[in-house]
Amino acid sequence: MRKNFGILLIGLILLGLVVVIIANSENRASNPAQHAEDTAGQGWSIAQHASHDPVITLTYVYVEPAAARRRAVYDDAVSAICPQRSPRSNICSVQFYLSGDAIPSRARITRQEGINPLATWWENDTSGLREYNTWDCDRAPVEDAPMRALCGQGVAEAYGAILSLALREGIGEACRWPVNKIGEPALSEILSAVSTDRAVYFRAAYDRMLETGRKPVDPSYDCRRYQSVSDKAVAEDMAKWRRAIGRHDAPLPAKAPPKQR
Repeated sequence: MRKNFGILLIGLILLGLVVVIIANSENRASNPAQHAEDTAGQGWSIAQHASHDPVITLTYVYVEPAAARRRAVYDDAVSAICPQRSPRSNICSVQFYLSGDAIPSRARITRQEGINPLATWWENDTSGLREYNTWDCDRAPVEDAPMRALCGQGVAEAYGAILSLALREGIGEACRWPVNKIGEPALSEILSAVSTDRAVYFRAAYDRMLETGRKPVDPSYDCRRYQSVSDKAVAEDMAKWRRAIGRHDAPLPAKAPPKQR
């Protein structure tokens, strides 16, 4: 009898342990905030779980100043927070702030005046979009910054020149302008001055803008007047980029020089 009672007691203890383990697992699944906080400590921590919307998970994260320039810190936080969201939530947004900085007073997907995040991650299961859609090049990492952040000396200026060149080329075809002789040399000059990955990104941006410019123009569009405007924009944007990188070479000629006889 005592033997049976002992077996029964051990069984009850084991059953209780199983119940506790299951309860803890369910609590973590239903409380992503607690789980995310458990995994914090590598240069970041949860400031606030801001959204109570079942579709959108919005989390404010504090980044320690000493870790703000390390890209891995941001990626680690995203990897810890977003997978823990509710199965009903198909959007995960993580906004990063320096420790001690002000965070939005209420849940906001858009930026609030006077409050500047280091970076913002946006993940949408429906569209498949997963990217940092804002990035502070002055305070967040520069070397490992997302391509679209355009961080680094002369990078934003180069991107602007790329778009001007593509638009001039595309609209020039639609308006039947004379070929812009500085177009290809200028494009090559920019692409050869950046990293291979950046050149691929810039080339893709150029091609997209080129197709935009090639769309049929409205009959009321003043092709003749806009040609000078477009050529001026290309020249100014190229000059701005060269100044930004400290290149003081003579600008490429707008027209081919006359052949020597």
